[in-house]
Amino acid sequence: MLKFIRKKGVMKKILWCLAIVIILVFGFLGQAYLLNAPGEIRNAGQIFGRTVSLEEFEKQRQQTVVQAILRYGKNFNKIRDFLNIEAETWDRLILLQEARKRRITVSDADVIAAVQKYPFFQGEDGAFDSLRYNDVLKYALKIRPRDFEETVRDSLKFEKLYLLETSSTDVTEEEAFNAYRQENEKVQVSYAFIPAEEFKGQVSVDEAEVEKYYQDHKQEFFMPPAVNAEYVRAEYPADLKDEALAKAKDETLAKIRAVIQEAAEGKTLAETAKGQGLTVQESGFFSMEQPNLQMGQSFETLQNIFRMDPGQISDPIETPRGFQVIRLKEKKEAYVPEFADIKDTVAEAWKVQEAKQFAKQKAEESLTALTGALASTQFPDFAKTARDMKLDVQQTPFFSLGQYLPTIGIEKGFQETAFSLNDTKKISGIVEVLKGYCILYLDSRQPADMKGFEEKKQEIADALLTEKRNQVFSDFLTKLRLQANLKDNISEYLASRQSR
Repeated sequence: MLKFIRKKGVMKKILWCLAIVIILVFGFLGQAYLLNAPGEIRNAGQIFGRTVSLEEFEKQRQQTVVQAILRYGKNFNKIRDFLNIEAETWDRLILLQEARKRRITVSDADVIAAVQKYPFFQGEDGAFDSLRYNDVLKYALKIRPRDFEETVRDSLKFEKLYLLETSSTDVTEEEAFNAYRQENEKVQVSYAFIPAEEFKGQVSVDEAEVEKYYQDHKQEFFMPPAVNAEYVRAEYPADLKDEALAKAKDETLAKIRAVIQEAAEGKTLAETAKGQGLTVQESGFFSMEQPNLQMGQSFETLQNIFRMDPGQISDPIETPRGFQVIRLKEKKEAYVPEFADIKDTVAEAWKVQEAKQFAKQKAEESLTALTGALASTQFPDFAKTARDMKLDVQQTPFFSLGQYLPTIGIEKGFQETAFSLNDTKKISGIVEVLKGYCILYLDSRQPADMKGFEEKKQEIADALLTEKRNQVFSDFLTKLRLQANLKDNISEYLASRQSR
């Protein structure tokens, strides 16, 4: 099948990293999993009253693994433990069953066209390269062309099923108008904040509960990749200009290049820096999310640091007042620390969670008192009334949905509640946020400027249509899962192995 796009030939020199940078948009993702001792279970399970063999389940699992590798690239091994291959594979099997039921088919010509469109199978001229195609599948993905093409065929079936289920979905001009209005309308609210932190003293540590919290919330303690670097910086005076500035730049750059040259000859960075009258500094471990600000790196330079290998020395890097060189000292891959290593951190997180129960009770009592006090006065003043009750009161700037707010951040519940308030209902109920609870009061509202609606109408309608179609298909898949009446022997088998 499809042999004419898989002609044999001498393997071209291709980059081995190709398979970790390409992205596929089809399919349902899973994680790699080796089903050991399959004889302990007779079959994978049942859907729609039919038995699914281990072989059939394994075939679909392998296809989702390939797709996950392609999608996540070099990060696949870091996140594989957080993916649920079993659930995703069952979804795939359920959708394939529905496609068969509806007699949805995909021709060889459609599969060929889809395969040839992927840029990572194309040569420099943009044309499909059959040699590159075979090399990527064989050496990088380790999958037979026939199996890969059947994966593409199944994905095209899913696309047809998606279109069948969502083709009648539409977006009215009124919906687009309301979306534009919500995006451009702004509100300002005052809010009383009841932080959980204040109630931590009322929580007694229960070690068993703390460890259970760790097991149930491991992702919260996920540590991103981090590096530790040494760096030497050479700077010139800030008040130089013209020729003096150019000369100082040249001299500073020469010092850094000398440091690099001597380090390349085997000296330590500290030794080479001392020889140039400079000092070496150490950054300590930092991540992309929390960089070492003292190093003053641009985002591009920061990315390059994380691409370096331990011991590798950078080229000269220009700074606002000079140059510096960096040697990567250590690198830590992303991981979830063991409980014993972060026990105190977990205990603090658990105490905050438990303290939120006390904060919630305080927020409910405060809401009752505030509502009563405001209702009893002709000119209600939320901020003053709340402060008289010893509550922490803050006011937001005017903001639109999705905008970052000081202290609060981007809290969906907080923002949606703020926009739901009006002149009839100016005070909210209690609203949970990350660090406690809030009670909101509407101060003012800025109507949206509707002049730009016509210009953005189609863009908004397209985005809304995609969102609505995805929701329709998600609801459709949920119904299919119920109809399938899944009996999952794989999950039962895994649970039994873990309990041994």
